Amino acid sequence: MRAIELAHNRNWTNLWLESDSSLVVQAFSAASLVPWEEGNQCADKLANIGLGLDSFTFWNELPPQISSSFVDNRLGKPSFRFVYM
Repeated sequence: MRAIELAHNRNWTNLWLESDSSLVVQAFSAASLVPWEEGNQCADKLANIGLGLDSFTFWNELPPQISSSFVDNRLGKPSFRFVYM
């Protein structure tokens, strides 16, 4: 929600929001609704970075910790995630 508020304040009209939260995943009642075979490494790495932060952080540039995943994503390289339930 903070990201949406920040985007609104900066008049950003095109947003792409992704979440890597297990609570979001649990909200789906049918496993067939979630495309488990492919994951977003950037979202996953940002979520892990966020776990270690103790205050709001905003980057004007791509965080260096996700640069290789970002490049792979832009090149269309597949990223597979397997979840065992």
